[in-house]
Formats: sequence, C-alpha cells, structure tokens
Amino acid sequence: MSSTSAAAPPSEPPVIRDEDELKRVFHVAESRYEQWRTSTLPSCSEEVSAMRDACLSELLACANAANALQIFSPNETAEDINTCNLRYLLLPYYLGMLEQAQLGDTRAAALREARNYFQNFIRICEAMELLSADDIAVFEREGEPSREQKRNELIAFAKREQKNKAAKEDIARRRQTLQGGGAESEANVEELERELALAVLDDAVMSALKETAMIGQELPMLEYMEQLKQKGELESFREKAEREKQRTHQRAMAQARDSNAPVGTTYAHVTAEEANARGLRLFEVPDTNVRQRLLRPWWRQPTMSLEELADIEMERMVRGGGSTEAPEVPEGVDEESNEADDDEAYARMRAKDDWKDVNPAGWGNRIGQG
Repeated sequence: MSSTSAAAPPSEPPVIRDEDELKRVFHVAESRYEQWRTSTLPSCSEEVSAMRDACLSELLACANAANALQIFSPNETAEDINTCNLRYLLLPYYLGMLEQAQLGDTRAAALREARNYFQNFIRICEAMELLSADDIAVFEREGEPSREQKRNELIAFAKREQKNKAAKEDIARRRQTLQGGGAESEANVEELERELALAVLDDAVMSALKETAMIGQELPMLEYMEQLKQKGELESFREKAEREKQRTHQRAMAQARDSNAPVGTTYAHVTAEEANARGLRLFEVPDTNVRQRLLRPWWRQPTMSLEELADIEMERMVRGGGSTEAPEVPEGVDEESNEADDDEAYARMRAKDDWKDVNPAGWGNRIGQG
C-alpha cells in the first residue's frame, strides 16, 4: 500500500459536536490508522511519524466526543448497541497501538500510556460481554505463565485468528451478492456489518492481551535504564566502546615510545601505514608452523581426503582378493562346459547338505558296543 495518507494531517485536533461529525472523523481516522499500520516505510521516518501523530489526534478527539455524547451506557452489552456504534469500542485499542509504537527517550512513558489504553479496552469488552472465560483468566493472571500455559494460549489464539479470518472472507463474499437488492438486502448487509465488527473486536481483544504481556516484559527494563540515567550511571555502548578503543590506542602508543619495549610487542589499532610513519614495531610471526597453529580448531581434523581413502580401500581390496587377472582354464577343459559343470557340482553340494541335516554328526555311533 502507498505510504502517503489519503487526507492531509490536520494541524489541530478536529472539533466534534454531534454524532454525524463523530462518524465522519472516525471513518477518516480509521482509514489513516490502516494506512499507518500497513505502511512499508521505516517506523522512524518523518512520514510515518506525521501519520501517527495525525491519527492519534483524530482518535483522541473521537474518544472525547464519544464520552461527551454518551454513545454507550454503563448497563449496556454488545447486543444492545447499534451496529454503527460497535466500532467505537475500538477507540482505546487504536490509541494503545499508536502509543506503543512511540520510539526514543519517551518510550517508557508511551508504554505506560499504551498499557492503560489496552487495559481500559479489555475492561470495556468484559463489561460488554465480549470476553471469553479464558480471556478473563489471562487478563487477571498475576505473574509469569508457565511454558505449557503460553503454548496453549498461543495455539488457542492462532485458532481464533484463523476462524475470524475465514469469517471476514465469508462476509466479504456475502456482501457482494447482496449489493443493490432492496430493503431486505439492506437488512442483511447490516447483519453482515455487525458480524464483521464483532470479528474485528475479537481480533483486537487477542492483540491487546498479547501487547499487554509484551509491555510487561519491556517496561521494567526501560524503567531500570531510566533510574540509571537519573543517577548518571547510564552510557551508551557505543560511547563506552569508543572510549575503550581510545584508551587502548593511547596505551599502545605509550608502550611504543618506551625504549625498553621488547621486540614483537603487539600494538592494537595501529595500521601498517601509521606504524611506518611513526617508526613503530609491529608484531610479526616469522615461523610458518606457528602461524598455521594460531587459529587451529580444537576438534580433531581429518588426516586424509576422501580420494586418498578411496585409493587405500581399493588397494586393500585388491590385496585381499588376490590377483585381478582371470584364472587360467586347465588343459582339456572346455570353457563353454564350465557352466553346466558348475550346476552339477552345486546340485551335489546341496544334496550333501540335505543329507547332513537329516543325519547329524555322530548319529548311529554306538561307541563300539556292536
């Protein structure tokens, strides 16, 4: 999909006074959210950041307007809500997804805000009776789950996602067959819209549960880094590595200037050109055998190639099998009659073996007793 948005990002949050304006702004914000979610540009690019900020501003205005207009009542369930208002339940979920995509130094604060949005969304869905017993158990669980629990939850989520995907595809096909069919078709289309909204909400519930679990793993690390930064104990790995490199270089240069430095001293991070220009002595290994053993693997290496092994095996077979020349045929024996003679000899040997099987060795021996 193209990374450019359909509408220009608003310079200030829109003002929403009635439900018609809420519907219009929410439709634009939801379209912008899908474009941001499916964008192929890097998440740190200016275009994606501008799209995210514009979508966040519009969705916040929609959330405030929905609360001011009292779109939902505290004692309502999903069955009591109009089909056109069901998608407004996704507002905290969209806001949480936008917040958790925030990068940079403010990521920890953004993750806390995103966690609040996800938890609010899950509580609203629970009040609307849109959560299953397993979803409630996952949301209210304290501590880390076991490996078996994680595996079972991932399998259950994958099955639900496949089911919702198939339902969405079926709804799209049924919607095409109902276009332009009168009042009855309009009622059926509204029913399809309701089924689609419920499927999208179910996918959002699973995504919110997953995102909440991942935030619970990432946020403690960011908070720990914030504490180190406040204490002045945090520094980037790049700065630390660069400083260590400079220290090593300075140490090598000081050692090179020392007249008592032994021959063959190693000077780290010094190129051959720099060594020649400064008159430094580089570490050299003149012995070829020593150089070959420097990076020798610790495991036992083969002592011959496959071709050498094949030659040895062939020579051994020749020695064990005798001469490779064909045996000479005795005088007076016809070569063509050898095949028949072999058959007769084979038959005699078989008869002898059969007789031995019937008459085992020592059978009938009475030990000289007559």
